[in-house]
Amino acid sequence: MEHRGAQPVGGAPGSLLAYLAMVRHLADTDYVTEYMSMGRWFSDMPYYPGGVIREIAEKFALANQLARGHLSVGGVAVDFTQVRSDLFAIAGETDRIVAVAAARRMLDIVGSRDKSFRTAPGGHAGVFAGSSAPTRVWQPIADWLTARSKP
Repeated sequence: MEHRGAQPVGGAPGSLLAYLAMVRHLADTDYVTEYMSMGRWFSDMPYYPGGVIREIAEKFALANQLARGHLSVGGVAVDFTQVRSDLFAIAGETDRIVAVAAARRMLDIVGSRDKSFRTAPGGHAGVFAGSSAPTRVWQPIADWLTARSKP
């Protein structure tokens, strides 16, 4: 079964488009499970201060600083080439916020030697909260961490 993601274009959980899409997919258990998970996630999310949203929009969306490998946070320059920690990045196959190619680019930016990347079914948050997350995301993360853990 092809995973379509629980958020239709232009609709977050709670919007009319999202409700209509859910009704169209009521027979698809995976779709409904992800829709309900996303609804809970959005409902329980803390409010972000306006300044945080503005800074994210300016630095990530408009200036595309992360993709260029540099970013400043609180006036301090972040040098991603100095990141030496092992990295395991996962991108959602239907993510409309961070495309797979953009997520994969992180591996080129950081200075880590041990870098892994994979895609998984789901959108931006659905990749971790969707019905396939335990087997397609959580278990690979646990395996990756176990392989790098000291006895």
